[in-house]
Amino acid sequence: MILTRWIESTMFFILWRASLGIIEKGLYYKRIPNASKTHHILGTQHVTKDRNGVRECLVRCATFKTQECKSFNLQVLANQTLSKCELVGPSLMNVPYDVEPIGNNKDHYEIVWECFNNGTQVDDSCHCLDGYYGDHCEYIIKDCSEGLNIFNRKGVFWANYTGLDGPYQVQCETNRWLSVLQHPLPKQPTNHTWAAYRDGYGSIGSNDFYIGNEILHKMTSARPHMLKITIKQPGYWPPDFSYKYSPVSLDSETDNYTIHLGEKLTIDCFVPANELNLTCANYTDLAAAEAADILTGIDGMKFSTWDRDNDLFPGNCAEEIGGGFWYNNCTSCSQNATHIISPLANLEVICTPQNIYKTCEFDYCNAVVKISIRVL
Repeated sequence: MILTRWIESTMFFILWRASLGIIEKGLYYKRIPNASKTHHILGTQHVTKDRNGVRECLVRCATFKTQECKSFNLQVLANQTLSKCELVGPSLMNVPYDVEPIGNNKDHYEIVWECFNNGTQVDDSCHCLDGYYGDHCEYIIKDCSEGLNIFNRKGVFWANYTGLDGPYQVQCETNRWLSVLQHPLPKQPTNHTWAAYRDGYGSIGSNDFYIGNEILHKMTSARPHMLKITIKQPGYWPPDFSYKYSPVSLDSETDNYTIHLGEKLTIDCFVPANELNLTCANYTDLAAAEAADILTGIDGMKFSTWDRDNDLFPGNCAEEIGGGFWYNNCTSCSQNATHIISPLANLEVICTPQNIYKTCEFDYCNAVVKISIRVL
């Protein structure tokens, strides 16, 4: 008769120093005393006799080179300081245990693959939430750069950014950029309160989203970042433009999220494939676009909203133009303005980020504007 099952469940957080560094494992085991499985032994090794021997054997099974080890037998050798560790293959998972004599000092151990951080177990592995990785979902990416290296794609990920209070969901774009703001079409007035801009609004990954000034403050204060403004047309013409500035940082709410913006670096022009074979070289205002500085006047400005006026204008720029921004004297740069005049008469596409306006007579009202940051 199969022995009476007495199961010990013990959790281990194991650090195993391997030739390539430290492998961190979080494992459970189930101990079945006076039992063994011996028909598919992958290998036999000697380990220490005490409780550390169980840990050694467990780690050797969990890190077996072909990942075929699913359980192990451990026998304390008589009159020795060692125990014999037998690694057992997966073909015996459903085979009954062999009963061992009481004095044989041989027990069987089953590995339980515990999934952390809300991961789900699928067969003998863990399916992790996006952003988590490892055999037990025990690791998390620290930024979009690491996310691209590990997952090789863009998307919404959990990340443990330096400066934030624990994991936070972020939208990672191509080339390591993190999405800060995106606005949908058609244009809608977005005259949010100070609290809404502080905490962020919209759903991560959606077309109407702002990450929030508090998050930006913590991220940019902890590590240097670069800022990118992307103006994307719904069709292939006029071209899309991206303006990059470095570095960028925000002060705390106590200082009204004052922005510190470095120099303009590069301007990238892009035209999707089209039947007319148009390229950026065909754009007659390309030189003016490259010379434009769409964030003129905001360096050192405090954030301002309709319910918290911090601009240099006698009135309230957020009320007159619309939306929260680092207004100077009602500068043309407003990410949420409702009525905007193009800063350059013949350069309709370069009116953003004074965008997300409600009405406008020019074609650039159809542009989708995105604000992104990236760790330097």
